[in-house]
Amino acid sequence: MKRLFILACLLLIVFCTQAQEKVSKSHGNVKGGVRIGLATSQISGDDLTGFHQFGVYAGGYALFPLSQNWKWMVQPELNFNMKGSHTYYPKGIDGYSPTYSLRLCYLEVPVMFKWNFFKGLILEAGPQLGVNVYHREKIDGNIDDHVQDFRWWEFSYVVGLSYILKEHYGLYFRYTGSFIPVRVPNNVYNRMINKQFNSVMMFGFYYQF
Repeated sequence: MKRLFILACLLLIVFCTQAQEKVSKSHGNVKGGVRIGLATSQISGDDLTGFHQFGVYAGGYALFPLSQNWKWMVQPELNFNMKGSHTYYPKGIDGYSPTYSLRLCYLEVPVMFKWNFFKGLILEAGPQLGVNVYHREKIDGNIDDHVQDFRWWEFSYVVGLSYILKEHYGLYFRYTGSFIPVRVPNNVYNRMINKQFNSVMMFGFYYQF
């Protein structure tokens, strides 16, 4: 199933590329670029709070104009995103505070719709499909193999703001959240009582060819 899902994501990119090539012929050339940045995340619904899990956010994209002056654009992408949760549990009677760490890695295919609304400031938003390629939970540094697996796919939204520093360089900030739970808890542990969703903030640099 994962292979079929990845294939569907790739077909989505191809479809968007071919569809927008027709638009770009009348409005300008196609652009592309790469991004690198930092992701800071939490799991909403695990009874823990704070964007304390840090990771890498990186990928590439193709950019197509939807208007003659590049005011409106569409941007299919392929990204790698490290998500999860990291925190200390409250101290017990003995003063001991155990640690909890969750690492999730996704390959993601967002399709972003962009609006250059003021002198290089660009608003963007769009849907996103993701494949969970890795997940691991640890308590006090020990791998916890007795918890329920996470869903192998994710459907989410992305919103963001970017700024063009120069012709080829820019900064970005994004937020992404799950539309559906990435894990439906089986109530084995207290942290799994509620349905769980990814919440991630990403920021960094991009280079446009």
